[in-house]
Amino acid sequence: MIKHITRTWFFLCLALLLLCFPLTGFPEDQCKPANIKLKLTSAGIGLGAQWGEGQLDYEDGTYFFTMDGFGLADVGISSMSGKATISHLPSLSNFIGTYYSVGAGIAIGGGGIVISMANQNGVVMQITGSTMGLWTSVGPKGFTVKMK
Repeated sequence: MIKHITRTWFFLCLALLLLCFPLTGFPEDQCKPANIKLKLTSAGIGLGAQWGEGQLDYEDGTYFFTMDGFGLADVGISSMSGKATISHLPSLSNFIGTYYSVGAGIAIGGGGIVISMANQNGVVMQITGSTMGLWTSVGPKGFTVKMK
């Protein structure tokens, strides 16, 4: 009986510890806040291409970068300007990489866009912006970020 109660308390304490101290990739105090401004152009007939540039504000510095990538099931042409918040970025070198997402979108004339993407380093980019043009897309997307 005492052995059963001891085991129950052990698992309750373990569950409480996991709730209080979740297992994450990077402790939040090691990840500095970062924001970007960006401009992208997309064009495609089936397989689409995306290219653009942006500005990253991180740790009291401003860094410029380029982006180019792909989209499957893209039809049309559009331009997008927006901003993004970056999370899970412990160092600038983790920002560089290829970001992926899966989703759907449409722009007729103008509209808004919200995209969440992540790269191989666990960095998450939450993009919000406005689009202009005639464009539709369904499926996976990806783009590679390189510093200028």
